[in-house]
Amino acid sequence: MFYKLCAFMCFLIVVEHITTTMSSDSISGYIRKCCINGLRHARTTASCKNINIAPTIIPQLWLGLCHSTLEVCCSRELDHQNCELGRLAALDGTRCDREGNVTSSSYATCCRSCQIGLAVKASKANCKDPLFSFLFSIESYRTCCQEAADLNDKPDIDKIEFNEKANSITEGGELPFVSEEDMNVTIVLTGDDDICGKIENLCAHICENTFDAYQCKCHPGFMLDNNNVTCSPMKTQICPSGYNLDKLDNKCIDIDECREELHDCKSSQYCHNSNGGFHCLNVKANDCPPGFHYEHDFDECKDEYKCKDRKCVNGQSCDRGFSFKNGTCTDIDECSHNTLNNCHGISNQDCINTVGSYTCNCQAGFNLDATLNKCVDINECSINNHNCLPTQRCDNTIGSYICTRLQSCGTGYTLNAETGNCDDIDECNTGEHNCGERQICRNRNGGFVCSCPIGHELKRHSIGSSTCVDTNECALEQRVCPLNAECFNTIGSYYCECKSGFQKKSDSNNSTQCFDIDECQVIPGLCQQKCLNFWGGYRCTCNSGYQLGQDNRTCNDINECEVHKDYKLCMGLCINTPGSYQCSCPRGYMLSADMNTCRDIDECATDSINQVCTGRNDICTNIRGSYRCTTINCPLGYSIDPEQKNRCRQNTNFCEGENCYTKPSAYTYNFITFVSKLMIPPEGRTIFTLRGPLWYDNIDFDLQIVRIQAATNIRRATNACFDTLKNNNQVDVQLKKSLEGPQDIELELSMTVYTNGMPRGKSVAKLFLFVSQHIF
Repeated sequence: MFYKLCAFMCFLIVVEHITTTMSSDSISGYIRKCCINGLRHARTTASCKNINIAPTIIPQLWLGLCHSTLEVCCSRELDHQNCELGRLAALDGTRCDREGNVTSSSYATCCRSCQIGLAVKASKANCKDPLFSFLFSIESYRTCCQEAADLNDKPDIDKIEFNEKANSITEGGELPFVSEEDMNVTIVLTGDDDICGKIENLCAHICENTFDAYQCKCHPGFMLDNNNVTCSPMKTQICPSGYNLDKLDNKCIDIDECREELHDCKSSQYCHNSNGGFHCLNVKANDCPPGFHYEHDFDECKDEYKCKDRKCVNGQSCDRGFSFKNGTCTDIDECSHNTLNNCHGISNQDCINTVGSYTCNCQAGFNLDATLNKCVDINECSINNHNCLPTQRCDNTIGSYICTRLQSCGTGYTLNAETGNCDDIDECNTGEHNCGERQICRNRNGGFVCSCPIGHELKRHSIGSSTCVDTNECALEQRVCPLNAECFNTIGSYYCECKSGFQKKSDSNNSTQCFDIDECQVIPGLCQQKCLNFWGGYRCTCNSGYQLGQDNRTCNDINECEVHKDYKLCMGLCINTPGSYQCSCPRGYMLSADMNTCRDIDECATDSINQVCTGRNDICTNIRGSYRCTTINCPLGYSIDPEQKNRCRQNTNFCEGENCYTKPSAYTYNFITFVSKLMIPPEGRTIFTLRGPLWYDNIDFDLQIVRIQAATNIRRATNACFDTLKNNNQVDVQLKKSLEGPQDIELELSMTVYTNGMPRGKSVAKLFLFVSQHIF
């Protein structure tokens, strides 16, 4: 009891210390500082290993919580970095299965999510379409799918901000991360903390405190890396004129001024791209239509008359492609004069006049080859652009093709002189067939076949003839009747009869379909309790707590208490009832709410209405299923300690002679309860511990059995059931064997202290062991 009291006092001191520490220190401040260290470690080392905690920042009491916070914040920052790398890889067109030291799955996940977002954006589909709702919660998908303006609709879930609302821990034990759009990824702090001064090496170059945060900057000539902590030298590469820098391959590539329309060629010139520049090539002839003259400076035909914006001023000039005749502007037929068109420069090309101009088209059977810049023959045979018959061969010619017949029509066909096609001969209509009696002739392309009526099959004889015989549909590999019907063959056909438990519906037109008979509905009282219909039959079942009888119809009650006696349905007593069972408890127990277990009644409870032990010096000891009242009768010369009811002290401390040291200074009464047949491990079970003072040379302990009270049929305890284990100033009383109840055992453990081999004090602990009747 003294040891337990000391342990309890120590526990109160520790709790008081922890409470005082928690009241004086802010847990949110420590969590914030530890999280910042985790973020900085992830950004500077790209790992979460070997993180050191500054002892000047975190007290010893909070080191365990700080380790957990460091791991959470560092891991989350690494996931954010890997996610950003994956998204950039998708934007650069790099594969998502990158090899390297990426241990998190966030790289591949964010990369592939970005690829999906780019594909949705390229298809011009709505990124917020409900069909993509399962993707829209992924930040990488939203970033790559939406425009920059759309991204303001939802905050970045991977960026961390600590504010006044974040200075608490959620019920699940996790830090509440508040999302915030912050391109600098700064960490917002509360108060006026000098975070740059308190935490060393927070930034690689320059750390500046802001109003409620900090920000990393770089020296001139350096730029801040993506982790917003380290700095890298600026790499600038200036490409010469006519080239652009390819950031992916880090090299200069030529600008195609012609395709990008960055040239200044005239409408009458052709732009030709070259490395680092372009050339303007003249593509029009120098001859002009009547009424115009060619000017080299402008490389175009100029009107000989003074006209403004190509509209006639003096009534004698017309727009390009027209000539003034009979007082009006008439279209010029450029195709009638070779000097007015350039179609003749390419063979197999025709000039087609249009109003005010002309076009050059290849002749029929030719196509323009842009590489050779000429009209080349079209091979109609190779591209299957001909109308030759299947019996003809297509031969290509310059500008056309010819069809040549390959062979004659052959047997079963006749040549149609009008169309040149081979027409099929209908042998069945003309009678040219040799089908036997009761056989059916069926015409085919180029021939015929002899078939049999439905329900028959053709059988050929060795002499070459064939006859039609009946088909046994019931013997075919593929069933013609359902599984719940029997098949019967007839000449040319068959019929199906339903099996037992099935019948055909009277209004059904399908003579082969059988339906199950619900015997439970058709035959009332077929089963005593429950009837279960199944495909082609039925089965009787019983309610819970009953079993089906031998007639497979009636139900008999199950005695669960007897059938399941090995499974201990009840902790106490089991009483069988019709269809079920009930549990009851022995005297001294009450049935718990689960209606199965027995709960001991504490007769010694102080709030009990009827006190069971009413004597002045009685001590009530509750045991399983009962109780014991023990009256403390102190020996002569001793009285009950007013501070401890279970202890008897000497009436006076005055003593003379050696008897003063051999007479016990106190008697303590200790009560221990067991259930019957308690399992004891091989090494024994400690039931009581007694400690003596440390300032004596030696301490001697002695254990004796004083009294045993048990019925004659109960195996009584012996000295072999107990043992003592001494260790310096302490002794443990051990139970070595299981005890059977009910029985009461009184032990006496005496302790004598020695100095220079002489006894110098003694105390006695009385142990009352109460073994209950039941094993629960």
